[in-house]
Amino acid sequence: MAVALILPTAAWAANPDDPATRREQVRKERATVASKLDVLRASDADVQNALGDLEANLSAQQAVVASAQQAADVADREHAAAVEAERRKAEELAAIRARMAKIAVEAYLSPLSGSLMTMLKSNNLSDATMKQEFLEIGANHSAEVARELKRARAELEEQRQVAEEAQRRTAERRAEVEQRLTGLRQAADQQRQVAAQVEGRIEASLAEASALSTVDNQLSAEISSRQAALVAKLQASSRVAEQASGGSGGGDGGGGGGGGAPRAPVSTRPVSVPTGNIALATVGGITVAASIAGQLESLLNAASADGISLSGSGYRDSSSQVALRQANGCPDIYDSPASSCRVPTARPGSSMHEQGLAIDFSYGGSLINSRSSPGFQWLSGNASSFGFFNLPAEPWHWSTNGN
Repeated sequence: MAVALILPTAAWAANPDDPATRREQVRKERATVASKLDVLRASDADVQNALGDLEANLSAQQAVVASAQQAADVADREHAAAVEAERRKAEELAAIRARMAKIAVEAYLSPLSGSLMTMLKSNNLSDATMKQEFLEIGANHSAEVARELKRARAELEEQRQVAEEAQRRTAERRAEVEQRLTGLRQAADQQRQVAAQVEGRIEASLAEASALSTVDNQLSAEISSRQAALVAKLQASSRVAEQASGGSGGGDGGGGGGGGAPRAPVSTRPVSVPTGNIALATVGGITVAASIAGQLESLLNAASADGISLSGSGYRDSSSQVALRQANGCPDIYDSPASSCRVPTARPGSSMHEQGLAIDFSYGGSLINSRSSPGFQWLSGNASSFGFFNLPAEPWHWSTNGN
């Protein structure tokens, strides 16, 4: 009897019309869209959703890999069982062959006794009947062994086919595991790339919150609160990515599970820490780098001519950010990302304000915090002509590069 293989239906046997397969495809597509989000200019809600989509795809890919691995492990065990059954069947066949050989040798080497030979040659009816019975017994025994041999040969061949099929299925399962691991690694890479960009966004927003603290303390606190929520989401998403990297064999071996805080992604967004003295100029009550004083003056004059009264704040010294980093439990002052601090805090040099190249505009004495503001409407239509560009997530913030 051949050993039957009972292999589970796993994720590798994906049917494009299957609801689970369609859901997986949708998750992948959403993660791809999320990975292309311009996180520096998107809203906090969009960034949160993007991180959620990436995390959902990562978790799903982990589950698929686990399912494929389980199916491969079962296939391995089934293959081992089939090979063992084939070995036992080969031993059985060898034993039957040995019995056949023994019968043949004994028949050749063991002549009949004199009395038995006399009986077999006798014409006596009673002796003839016994003779027939002896001959039939010998023939039947040989035939039975021959039938056993034939059956054993057939079963061995069948078992070999079963073992070969098991080996093929095992190879398929292992190939599927590798394919799924590739998908998992890609999902983890997507998450890490977006995480680095989100880290830069968080840093820029926190730097802006610091710059706003003397202009609109309530808005500054709101921005800081939103960024803290984004940091929590980023850490949760990064934790899943780390687990995925560890499970796929692509991790760096840095510690096992545990309940500690996840390692913060290393920020890839360079900061430009001002060195030496920056030449400053004050135009219309706004202090900026002297290099942009002329274009700012032209902008303010043009706005005033159109009946738009703009004011604002510009340059901010980096020393205050250094003090914040020290107070908020950051691992270091200049290198570790904002999310690594006890209280998320931007690195010095993260803000264009620290270079004197950004302005937070106010209209009618109030910070522009809405796109419906006449001040924003005017800036939106005219500021680029003077070399100033808006950061879409912050209606009040305009700089020479839009950051």
